[in-house]
Amino acid sequence: MRQQTGPLINSCNAKNEWSRKFDSNTSTTYLYKSGASSLVTGSPTPLYKYYYISYEDPQSIQYKLKLIINSSYGGIAISDLYADSSNSEC
Repeated sequence: MRQQTGPLINSCNAKNEWSRKFDSNTSTTYLYKSGASSLVTGSPTPLYKYYYISYEDPQSIQYKLKLIINSSYGGIAISDLYADSSNSEC
């Protein structure tokens, strides 16, 4: 995970109308998509549904490891990976 210059760049490309973004304020990677769901009665403007999934990738982990090292924390905790999919493409 160590790199001498800049953050790691994730090679994962979003698919199926999902877009990958990195929020530098929270050091979080997420996928999002939106889609029109229906029209409001009496209005020509459609309602939109927004979906997002946040997750860790090499870029977000690098930022968090830097925080841990710079703050001299004693360790980290990782949540349960039980629902993790082993057939993902990234």
